[in-house]
Amino acid sequence: MSTGGSIPGNLHIGIGCRRGTAASVIREAVETVLTQNGLNAAGIRCVASIDLKADEQGLLQYCEEIGQTPVFYPASVLRKVPGTFTSSAFVQSVAGVDNVCERAALAEADELIVKKTVFHGVTVAVAAEKRRYALGKVIVVGIGPGNYENMTIRADRALQACDVIVGYHVYVNLVKERYPDKEFLTTPMTQEAKRCQMALDLAKQGKTAAMVCSGDSGIYGMAALMYELRGENPEPEIEVVPGLTAACSGAALLGAPLTHDFAVISLSDRLTSWEKIEKRLEAAAEADLSIVIYNPASHSRPDYLRRACGILLRHLPKDRICGITQYIGREGENRRLMTLEALQNADVDMFCTVFIGNEMTKEILHNMVTPRGYRDV
Repeated sequence: MSTGGSIPGNLHIGIGCRRGTAASVIREAVETVLTQNGLNAAGIRCVASIDLKADEQGLLQYCEEIGQTPVFYPASVLRKVPGTFTSSAFVQSVAGVDNVCERAALAEADELIVKKTVFHGVTVAVAAEKRRYALGKVIVVGIGPGNYENMTIRADRALQACDVIVGYHVYVNLVKERYPDKEFLTTPMTQEAKRCQMALDLAKQGKTAAMVCSGDSGIYGMAALMYELRGENPEPEIEVVPGLTAACSGAALLGAPLTHDFAVISLSDRLTSWEKIEKRLEAAAEADLSIVIYNPASHSRPDYLRRACGILLRHLPKDRICGITQYIGREGENRRLMTLEALQNADVDMFCTVFIGNEMTKEILHNMVTPRGYRDV
């Protein structure tokens, strides 16, 4: 749901319900109340109730589905919330306070904007933080390897709820067809700071801006840079939505090469010196970690994987099992298994992820498998 109305990030939803109420009923009740009042589901910042509902499975499931951690107040706290509320003698006798949903909604907000509404036995009230009316929100979204099937439900909901999708043009093109009603803003590679600032500026204008990242939003993604650019100012709000990084999706394509300890190392020296990359490769090899290599080659550094393999071969045998995945989750997806010696001369590009096994890694029916040791216990 993404109707107009309230600026995202300022709504506090107070909920009361009968025992055993299903999550689907609670969701329908909240969405109906928001729709009837011209409010945006993306604006939910807090879901609150009384502590008697702290073990209510339907309410807990609903909060998990929308990515919220519910807040439960004791009756003693709710009784102290100032204001005029819709009193109920029955609620008072059961809960020890005359109203749950309105008081819970207003407990940490500024204004009650929707009073108690009953829908299929669920009571819903909505309050808002006035200080957030002028601001929107930035959601840094990991979209996984590229196909919708490998995108999380939470990522999909974030992109459905946002106003603008921002990102590197290759990543934006991966989601553009699925969200045709959105505004799209892109920048070329190497302009990461510019596009993060674009998203922050949009949020300051009252919009919800989704910054899309391939794989995970925090693993070689934009999440850290977004926090850096915002600095110590707590606004606009930043939400980080994780995604399926290439180490996971590539490993699944190859078999099970990361069942034990592993290291992830990027060969891009645009932000990290080659000397530091070399030290990290040495350390991972000496520790006999399985290794995942991101950014193995580009037009400006076509021989970096060969150089990396040369470093690894100082410590690892030349017949160590390795794998390459390419275009994970996209058209042309493929995988290859080979030895570390052969990997030196393998044809790779920026769409490849490289896997180097540890001493336990073996090939089983052309699958790369690193045992954890369960059979030996």
